[in-house]
Amino acid sequence: MTAHDVTVVITVFNAAATLSIAIESAALLSPSSPILVLDDGSTDDSAAVARDCSDRFGNVSVHELGRVGRAAALNAGFELVSSEFAAILDADDAAIAPRFGPDVAVLRADPRLGMVGGSYIRLDLDRDELRQHSYPSDDRSLRRALAYYGPFCHSTVTYRVAAVRDVGGFDPSLPSRIDQDLWVRLAARGWRLANVDAELAIHTKSGDSFFIANQSERERAATMLRRNAAAIRELDLPKWLYAVAVARAAYRFVPMALRSRVTPDLAPISPADLAPDAAELVARLQRALHARSAK
Repeated sequence: MTAHDVTVVITVFNAAATLSIAIESAALLSPSSPILVLDDGSTDDSAAVARDCSDRFGNVSVHELGRVGRAAALNAGFELVSSEFAAILDADDAAIAPRFGPDVAVLRADPRLGMVGGSYIRLDLDRDELRQHSYPSDDRSLRRALAYYGPFCHSTVTYRVAAVRDVGGFDPSLPSRIDQDLWVRLAARGWRLANVDAELAIHTKSGDSFFIANQSERERAATMLRRNAAAIRELDLPKWLYAVAVARAAYRFVPMALRSRVTPDLAPISPADLAPDAAELVARLQRALHARSAK
């Protein structure tokens, strides 16, 4: 990867506890890449944290937008991007090596690719556990997977900027699942999708996150079903996949302990199983999120 091949885009709304960890993780992995921090009207210290990171790292710029919503904030970020690729990182997640390496290399090698994601480590604060997640890698499997779940972790995704602009960016009219909506529109326009076989991020899940706190499990399942149905229609997928989507939605309500029995690869892992740098980031995110929850 050469300088400015990729720009890192981080949107933030009230994530002061973890924002510096996210920014630092990206800045240390790719010190020559611009990092855009779009503050979406935070009422905590997020903007101040971002400005402090900008003072520490010369490649970080902060843009305070007011409360516009995540889709509009992402679109504002993409308007500022001058590189060929844009990597997404959520403000409560962290990038880990080899992020910005194989994902960018795959995009450069295939101009038909609109986006590339990868595997990730999920840190579940409510259950106090770590799990490794991976998704299909090839375009055909990913298109079909869009019919019944979301086969990407957004904090691992690097987009071809031209592809995102080609489909009009993220849809600000949607209350959630704006990433899934974009993936379907990219595929429908003919852009190819891929995941690389490498862990690229630590993704956190916490009951006090904005997404979880503002939508019930039932609402989140219903929203995903609508996105799945759109994929089946727009990508001309087999109609029997509607049944798979409904079954998958019901599976969300199966207790995690039972899921681990029927799906062994979802069994929890230990920080000792991770590379030292990743384990340190997990510990920092745990401390930050536990401190936030205690307030």
